Parts: sequence; structure tokens; C-alpha cells
Amino acid sequence: MPPETHTGTDSGEFATTWPADQVGFFTFECPKCTSNVIVGTDGSEHGLVNAIGAYKGTKWMNTDPARPAKRVTVHANAPWTATIADYRSVATAEAGKETSGEGDAVLRLPEGVARIRFAAKTRGNVALWVMSVSGEDRDLILNQIGDVQVDRDVRGPAYLQVEGYETSWTLTPS
Repeated sequence: MPPETHTGTDSGEFATTWPADQVGFFTFECPKCTSNVIVGTDGSEHGLVNAIGAYKGTKWMNTDPARPAKRVTVHANAPWTATIADYRSVATAEAGKETSGEGDAVLRLPEGVARIRFAAKTRGNVALWVMSVSGEDRDLILNQIGDVQVDRDVRGPAYLQVEGYETSWTLTPS
């Protein structure tokens, strides 16, 4: 399915045509934002972004076909771009290899992964969610303020969502 892209300047709203029965991966970029950046939907993932200052990150959306996003509301103070794409836009975290990143992100964990090691440096909150590739099962596996290093059992194939817009992190699946 082709990506759906929307652009704007400052606050606004747009309609999305993303299919209700397909999980989408929502990437939002506002590199020149200097104040609060809040992005919400009328669907089950009502709060996609809540940050201060320049932002770039990815979250999943439309995980509940009964409550799909039809409208997206953006509160920002600079030009922004929002892109909704399918699973092909999500990077795969390979077993035995460390992946690093900053901020909100979604990664695919391949078949055979049974555990992850996750480390984060942050002044704020960091959370990890795991979702089956079907989108039917979602679990919060970490929610903490401050630096963290943990091992967690997860079963691939799955998606892992990192929430923490001020967070530098590493992930090693095994």
C-alpha cells in the first residue's frame, strides 16, 4: 500500500484515508518546532505525539479496527510532515545485532526472537510496547522515568514501539 503524506504549517487538522483494518506506522517530523508539539487522532491511538521542541518519531496507529483514525489534529508552531505507511516502512532489528536510536520509534522483531535487551538514557519517561504482527495483542513491557537497562521476554515476529521523545536508546534482540 502506498504511503499517505500530509504537510502543514502551525496547527491544523487533516483527514486520513488509511484503511481501518490495516495497522499504519505514523511518522511525524517538525524539525523547526520550538514549543509544544501535540498530535492526536479520533481513533484508538488518540495521543500520538506529546513533545516540546523539534520532533521526529514514529508510532503505530489503527491497531483497533473498530476505532480507526479518520481525522488527525496537529498542534505545532512550524512546518511539519506526517506520513502513514505500512509494515514495509518499519526497520527490522536483527537478532544478535545492536540497534540504536533516539526518540519515538517502531521496530520489527523477526521470527525466532525470544528476548530483548534494552537500554535508555533519558531525563524523562521511556516506555516499551510490544504488538503481534496481526495487531491483535499489545502489551506494555516497560514504563519508567530515567535511565534504564532491562532484559524482557518477547516473541517475534512482533513490533516493538519505543516511547520517549527525549530518549537515546539501544536494543539487542536474541
